[in-house]
Amino acid sequence: MILLAGLYKLPDLLGPLGDGVRVQTLVGALFAMVAAYLSVRFLLRWFTTRTLVPFGVYSLVVGLACVVRFA
Repeated sequence: MILLAGLYKLPDLLGPLGDGVRVQTLVGALFAMVAAYLSVRFLLRWFTTRTLVPFGVYSLVVGLACVVRFA
């Protein structure tokens, strides 16, 4: 879906509305691509040797704290 939204807005970026932001958009897209690649690579390695138990405990603790704080 995000790819389709980006493709939908591509003509705006290449037209006069994109003046002055093309370089920033390209740099942002490249950094996002590198961050996504590194994140997926890290998570694939993480899940081969570890479990989601620490994340589950964290989620429960933070969830209970939010219930106490906002209820």
